[in-house]
Amino acid sequence: MLTSYPRVLIPALIVGLGAATSFMACGGDDTTGTTSGGAGSSSTGSSGTDGNGGNAGTSSGNVGGMSNTGGSNSAGGNGGSSGGSGGTGGNAGVGGQGGAGTGDSGAACKADLGYALQFRGTGDDRVHADITKLPIGQEARTVELWAYFDGSDLSWHNEHGLFEYGQKGGCHEFAINTVDWPMGGQAEIHPYGNCDEIDNFFNMPADVQRTGWVHISYSYDAQAKQFHFTINGSDMITNGAPANRTHPIGNWPGNTFSTMKSPLRIGTTDDFSGPPGWQGKIDELRVWNVYRTPEQIKANMKVILKGTEPGLVAYYHFDEGKGMSSADATGDTANAANFIGTDKATWPMWVKSDLTGFTCAP
Repeated sequence: MLTSYPRVLIPALIVGLGAATSFMACGGDDTTGTTSGGAGSSSTGSSGTDGNGGNAGTSSGNVGGMSNTGGSNSAGGNGGSSGGSGGTGGNAGVGGQGGAGTGDSGAACKADLGYALQFRGTGDDRVHADITKLPIGQEARTVELWAYFDGSDLSWHNEHGLFEYGQKGGCHEFAINTVDWPMGGQAEIHPYGNCDEIDNFFNMPADVQRTGWVHISYSYDAQAKQFHFTINGSDMITNGAPANRTHPIGNWPGNTFSTMKSPLRIGTTDDFSGPPGWQGKIDELRVWNVYRTPEQIKANMKVILKGTEPGLVAYYHFDEGKGMSSADATGDTANAANFIGTDKATWPMWVKSDLTGFTCAP
């Protein structure tokens, strides 16, 4: 006699994302698994806006279907599609362009000389400038200025000078004095160092009038050991008298001189005949610690400089128009030219400059 045993059904556990797993029943007919997993949907990442990427797609596939018991293994559902790609970032924004510069940090140059300094030729009208980098000893140098001679005897007067620095005696000074205008003759100008080696006299050119503006420069070429002098930008000038204290341009050596440190004295040669000093106007006074050639002097004597030129150690426009000092246009505040006369009533006066034809340095 045969004994029958009932069938035992063991459910198949379907797991997962993608593939389904089934177990066969013991004995009996197989039935087909009922369902397959549905296809997972996918979402597309959003487009990126300018500067920001889009969000990535996020959906995943559905869980695979379950198989019936006793059937043959059924295939699990397909896994979901990959999430959508992130959006491509937009182009970065372009920064705005900076505003264009409008010139130097200081005030814009105007080809108007503004004011000049009028020296009275009477009383105590001394003006001194303690220049930090004033060339001394046998260092190269150039001092240049515009001087207005007013035609009076106090404007053309022995040992009433335009400027001076150093100490009296023994070739220790660097200065320019005026000379009396002779009756019926032509005036002279007198650069000096207070010794025969340096002292010199030059005839003023025939086109220089008793009244008017004249440009004058006095310099020393340390490399060639020669002094130089120009009048209105030219060194084509002749010697005056006395003959024992004159030196032609090109044969004016400086071998034993040594200029001493002192303030630059403007409009008065204190060591000889001042105060009182010279009578007239001074404008655009420049001090260099380099030798400036006649060509450089002529090319720039009617140019308003920037104040930053190599070798320029002091530069006075005399444009304040008031007060008791004039600033150094190179920016060195220690170099101010100060009125030091004991009587304010005889201090130099601020007057409008009538020099014309100037341009601004590029």
